[in-house]
Amino acid sequence: MDTTMNRSVDVGPTRARPGLALFLALLSIPGTTMVWDLDVPVPGLWIGGPLGVAAILLAALALGQMIIWTAVSLVG
Repeated sequence: MDTTMNRSVDVGPTRARPGLALFLALLSIPGTTMVWDLDVPVPGLWIGGPLGVAAILLAALALGQMIIWTAVSLVG
C-alpha cells in the first residue's frame, strides 16, 4: 500500500485586526459613559455594548491567530 503523508497545515490568508479591536474598545468607553442623557432606556447598553462586544471578538481573533501561528511554527 502506497500512502502519502502530508503534514502541512492550511492556515489560510485570514488577517486579524488588533488595531480595529483597540479602536472599537476605545469607542466603547464614551459609548457607555457619555450617552446617559439620551432619551432611551439604558443608552450605554445600546451604544457602548455592541462596540465592546465587537472589540472583544476582534481581540479574541487576533489572540487566536497569534496562538495558532506560534503553535504551527513550533511544530513545523
